[in-house]
Amino acid sequence: MKGDPPPILIVEDDPTGRDLLIRILTADGYEGVPAANAQEARQRLAEREFGAVLIDVRMPGESGIELLRHVRGRHPDVAAMMVTALDDPELMTTAFETGAYAYVVKPYRVNELLINLSNTLHRRQREIQNRSHVRELEVQVLDRTKLLREAVDPLRDVTLTEADLVIDRLSGALNLVGDETGAHLRRIGEYSALLAELSDLGGMPHGDVVLASALHDIGKIGVPDAILQKPDPLSPEQRLVMQRHAVIGHKLLSGSSSALLDLGATIALSHHERWDGTGYPAGLAGEDIPVEGRVTAIADSFDALTSNRPYREALGVEEAAEIMCGGRETRFDPDLLDVFLGSMDQVLDVRDCFQDPPPSSG
Repeated sequence: MKGDPPPILIVEDDPTGRDLLIRILTADGYEGVPAANAQEARQRLAEREFGAVLIDVRMPGESGIELLRHVRGRHPDVAAMMVTALDDPELMTTAFETGAYAYVVKPYRVNELLINLSNTLHRRQREIQNRSHVRELEVQVLDRTKLLREAVDPLRDVTLTEADLVIDRLSGALNLVGDETGAHLRRIGEYSALLAELSDLGGMPHGDVVLASALHDIGKIGVPDAILQKPDPLSPEQRLVMQRHAVIGHKLLSGSSSALLDLGATIALSHHERWDGTGYPAGLAGEDIPVEGRVTAIADSFDALTSNRPYREALGVEEAAEIMCGGRETRFDPDLLDVFLGSMDQVLDVRDCFQDPPPSSG
């Protein structure tokens, strides 16, 4: 290995075998630290940090498998590797299920041992980095959730005249990608409220729709920035992670006594469902999709198409309308889409009222 490799703990009750392992590791640039049994190994692990531990399975007193359980439970950053004379498939399975990274059977070849150790240490490093990344994401999500709660709390008693302030706070709480601006969220809300009114959807007050639909992507606080900001197409795995934002948003907003937040929860969960049943997260189709979600899906799509994105410039209104017509009866509720596209003068009035701010010189 290059650089200064971490020390390796060798747990072997046979002095000859223990000395042989130390000589092999020393010759390859490692520091080998001996332990004659599991009790001595526990003491060494408590005293200093190790990169890996080589464990014999059969030892007097505590067995190697029991020590392996201790290492995985109490020292998760130490990679465990079994080195044993027991060529037993069942025991090997138990070792891997318990957390061993490798299983080397004596008599081993020196290269075989060193290759397994190198692979074990590389895997350990990846896992440590992944855990660190997960912790960073958890802190990031906690910070965003705190900001989100500060932004959402006023929605319980907000009036439409305060909508700009609240939506600005929402966009700051999201802090996700360049298109999550206050103007973007306000346009989604106003487009949705306009479509609800033009379609004569009772029980959906203008102000409630404006604010609730602005919450449609609030679940993105639980999606890593690397996925949200990726300019290239997402991989299938990344797409699945992205799609979780609908369920996350629903969980964040549901369960309160606020009708407004309940409306936002419904929209968050359903605005990516498709009329033909191929959407997510539930694969609902037609009128089984809540009408609030169908309305917001149209508003969100139009604003996305006619706004600048990291991967393309904004499309013209006619081109955007043509693309959306292609989704009639597949992606969108056909009746709602006809109303929206047939009222383009009013839609464009909304767009003119809530323009994105000019890009900053920085």
